[in-house]
Amino acid sequence: SARVGAKRNRQPEASMAKAKAKGTPRWLVGLYIFGMLVTGTLNTLCTKIQFTLTSVGIDGRRELFHKPWFATLNMMAAMGFVGVFDKLARSCPSSKSEQLSKSLLLDAAPPSNGHGAPNGLSYGRKACLVSAPAALDILATALCAVGMLYIPASVWQMLRGSSIIFAAIFSIVFLKRQMYGFNWLGLALCVGGIGLVGVASVSGDTTVGGDPAGMIFGMAVVVAGQVVQAGQIIAEEFLMKNVDLPALQVVGLEGFWGTLIMLCIAYPVLWVLPGQDGGHQEDPFDTFALLANNPTLLGVVLLFFFSCGTFNATG
Repeated sequence: SARVGAKRNRQPEASMAKAKAKGTPRWLVGLYIFGMLVTGTLNTLCTKIQFTLTSVGIDGRRELFHKPWFATLNMMAAMGFVGVFDKLARSCPSSKSEQLSKSLLLDAAPPSNGHGAPNGLSYGRKACLVSAPAALDILATALCAVGMLYIPASVWQMLRGSSIIFAAIFSIVFLKRQMYGFNWLGLALCVGGIGLVGVASVSGDTTVGGDPAGMIFGMAVVVAGQVVQAGQIIAEEFLMKNVDLPALQVVGLEGFWGTLIMLCIAYPVLWVLPGQDGGHQEDPFDTFALLANNPTLLGVVLLFFFSCGTFNATG
């Protein structure tokens, strides 16, 4: 076990050495980190802001833009666009920026078996494997988006840290990982912090976060989303170890599958299920009417699309 722990401790150093050997400039690594932090914050703000804006719907009435499933579709489409950008950048590098493009996009993948199919998997099989974590990502994102309707953005962001707890539990149960004392201490601190956030939110000023019942429901839905998100992390580690594709290709494929699942499965189900959105759980036609009648709302949605794509590319 000591050898395993030492090996894990050397992994970040090995990754940094590999990045240095590939010639990735330090300023570029710093730019990645800065972009991830900025766009991650922007994602949260845009998600909350769009849910607070109003517009005229398909029935001519003004209503709030409470469309959590559209926010999920928007995220998946942004990830798919990352894959398109990656493909274009790989296909058409200029002579002056070819080296920079390699540093930006051509992340290392394990060598193949000589037949273009590492670990005996064809590209099609590997692409299909990405659909499993994509489906979990849809459910996790949708649950978090629903929770965002009921709680402040600050509480929402802090509750998302609970995925660490569930990912650790799942890794022990399904991946047979060993947890050390400092791991358990970190998890205990996370549990305590999240518990304090929940108590403070429910017992705090109701004019900020809404009624306690709505706050409890929103927090429960967000935590449920983090359970699914942790399952996605474990599924990715279990399934994707054989999918030795560059990271941006995986992001693009996950966006492709996610968009396909949303359009072909999720939205038809949402249309059939009864709800308060014109008799449906979520009406896509009403969504487009709201976007068309409020340029500010459309701008926030497009900003989220750009920010989400940038976040996935830099993260």
